[in-house]
Amino acid sequence: MHTSQIFRAFAPFAILITLFSGLLYVVVRQDIRLAADEPQVFIAQDIITMLEEGAPPEQLSSGAGVEINRSSSPFVVIYDAERHAVSGNGVLYGKPPTPPRGVFDAAQARGQDRVTWSPAPGLRFAMVLRYYEKPQGGYVLVARSLGETDYRLRVLCSQVALGWASMMLFMIALQIFLVQKLKFTWCVGRKKG
Repeated sequence: MHTSQIFRAFAPFAILITLFSGLLYVVVRQDIRLAADEPQVFIAQDIITMLEEGAPPEQLSSGAGVEINRSSSPFVVIYDAERHAVSGNGVLYGKPPTPPRGVFDAAQARGQDRVTWSPAPGLRFAMVLRYYEKPQGGYVLVARSLGETDYRLRVLCSQVALGWASMMLFMIALQIFLVQKLKFTWCVGRKKG
């Protein structure tokens, strides 16, 4: 077996390692991003339950206003059926933030919409917008910063890249070892002949 044959024999393993590393990254990345929506889903559902039981929107998002461009805290904004903010603790530059029209449309059509929302440059939020029909209808937005999630995704990328590089280096070392062993065996066999 020649050196080039050994390298060709390991090429499929290198491809498999690369594909597996890529698949691992995509699956874990998606899981981390989906998990970023979970608290907002539960908070929105609790608020909708209270709204449907007759609680006034002004009572459901109490607390100091969260200036979302400077805070990582979750925030809530309640909109009426015409999509005007009626209550909330989240503000962007002193005003309640308003998601794009398409997000409202999707929430009304499906009951909710979960998106990564960027209301201003450099800001990213895991946002859940829920539509409710009773008593007057409207929308509940609950969002929180993706800062920590983005950090976790960068760590994941580094870990997968390190794992991929380690496995590739191991494969290269194994190839070099086998090539040297092959040369030694060939030389010994030739001397005996």
